[in-house]
Amino acid sequence: MVKEGTQKKESLLNRSEEGREDSPEVELPTLYCNGFDIAFSLSDVCLIIGQSGTHKKRLYMSFTTAKTLANNLQEALDELERFTDHNFLTMNEIRSAIQADQTSQTEQTEE
Repeated sequence: MVKEGTQKKESLLNRSEEGREDSPEVELPTLYCNGFDIAFSLSDVCLIIGQSGTHKKRLYMSFTTAKTLANNLQEALDELERFTDHNFLTMNEIRSAIQADQTSQTEQTEE
């Protein structure tokens, strides 16, 4: 017997493998990032991938590809948040929380 939702969780975990023609033997380069910048021209978008505050690689794509990537990433993250019952914070939300805490501590120190 399969629990409700189990099959959907498996599809989320294997999402990267679905519909790919890559054989399992092919090794693809891996790149980790914990930051990014975005630039664009009249004809394309550039995702500048960063790691520990340093730009590492650029990924150029068409507007259509960029929008599809953004939508698919959002859908995947929404699905992961539902499965884990956990909402991930964005970097902007974390930055705002840190700044608010620092402001609060400064005001308390001045009193």
